[in-house]
Amino acid sequence: MELILMTRVVVVLAVLLAAISAAWFFTYQAGSAEVTEITMPDDTPIIGHKTVSGGGTVAENTVNPKTKLAKTKHPKKPETGEQGKSLTSDDALGILTELLDNIASGTAVDIASETSLIAYLKETSGKRALTYLVERLKALDLGAAYGNRVIEYGLSLLAAVKSTGSTELMLEIIREQNWQGSDAIYLAKKSITKVNRQGNYTALMQQTFEEIDGKSPFLDELASSIAKNAQQEQVKFLFNYVDEQASAKGNSATNALKAIQTESLVPVISQYLVGNSKPKTNAALNTLANMGQYEAVSILISWSAGQPKANTAQIAGLFDIATRRSPSAVRAIEKEVNYHSFVSADIKNLLLSYLD
Repeated sequence: MELILMTRVVVVLAVLLAAISAAWFFTYQAGSAEVTEITMPDDTPIIGHKTVSGGGTVAENTVNPKTKLAKTKHPKKPETGEQGKSLTSDDALGILTELLDNIASGTAVDIASETSLIAYLKETSGKRALTYLVERLKALDLGAAYGNRVIEYGLSLLAAVKSTGSTELMLEIIREQNWQGSDAIYLAKKSITKVNRQGNYTALMQQTFEEIDGKSPFLDELASSIAKNAQQEQVKFLFNYVDEQASAKGNSATNALKAIQTESLVPVISQYLVGNSKPKTNAALNTLANMGQYEAVSILISWSAGQPKANTAQIAGLFDIATRRSPSAVRAIEKEVNYHSFVSADIKNLLLSYLD
């Protein structure tokens, strides 16, 4: 009797173990179907898959909305330099033509194509494309809206490339184009300022300033670009245009000199305080005042010491500017005024008043 009972218990246990094993097996099989990986190459057409940015593919879940799908890795996008080098001369010319046509018609440009073109022009001479661009820009009618759009875009491209060749061409267009009545003048001025921000093309700016017509709307921007990056040569270059006749170029040069901030140029500027040219003397005084730095103000104090009372108003104007520009001006007055013998006590007292 006991043997029969034990046998029944063993059978029951075996059945239970079999049921548990079966349940575990089916559960495992169901769980293993949760993830689907896609390992086909990116260029393989896949029915029921979508192409994603970069060339990879992601499976469309058409069976089970809860199924988790793994994305393939996207190929690395080429660097800017790689994009440029991958273009041929024909490619670049085709892209440029399309971009200019789109601008002319008011159609949006393809940014990716534009980026590739700029990279190409930076990496290569881009002679064919640039020659075509210049020819097309020179032929534009700036009295028409499309003409203004295209020349603005063309100058922006050249400024973005920022090579010697592209800068020469940009300045050639600025020098030779008829800008009368054009709405593109403002952007052209910005292009001049932008392209020489680091001072790499100051010599080209000087050449253009020399050659450009005296009625050009770009005289101020060219002169300012020269002054902001001035060394001794540029200081002398600008002072050569400061004259008695108050010509347009002379006015632009005089105003531009006020932008010089390099203290080491003070000795060069101060040379123009001596001589018979009143315009050059006044230009030098205003340049030093606008610098406002210690060495510049020291020269102004020395010059002021030799001036008659009649020049008090002019000197007050100079030191008003200098003391607003820099605290160094006040330090120079504090340390140096009492070491000079002044022709006019009124002028000395004027300078000391800036210490109050």
